[in-house]
Amino acid sequence: MTTKLNQNNSSDINDEHLQRPYSSSLRHFDKEASGYKIRKHRIEKGWTQSYIAKVLGISIPAVSKIEADQTELTVSRIKQFASIFEVPLITLMPGNYADISRKNDEEITELNQILEEKDQRILELQRKVIELYGIVTGH
Repeated sequence: MTTKLNQNNSSDINDEHLQRPYSSSLRHFDKEASGYKIRKHRIEKGWTQSYIAKVLGISIPAVSKIEADQTELTVSRIKQFASIFEVPLITLMPGNYADISRKNDEEITELNQILEEKDQRILELQRKVIELYGIVTGH
């Protein structure tokens, strides 16, 4: 789903806030919390809380509470945010998944290598079976 900010409603945008570096506007938040991640993505998109509230059909104070981690989020609500930000669900889940993702990538690479070796061994064994079949049958 592609979502765009309504350019005609510029009163929703606080230019001063958007021009500040993200780190200064987000530094007091727990960076592993879903609210922090949602706020970060919203700011990166240049969207306001008002815009997010309209898209999700919730109130502006509700968006504010979500971003401040004052509201317990359900997975379905996090999925809604992931959908409008066009990011994988895991990127908005609480916790640090970067290390887990990196480890998973390393494990996947290692497992692919093992599979490749096993495939080669299977091909060798198939050749031997064919060779032995030829010897036994005289072909």
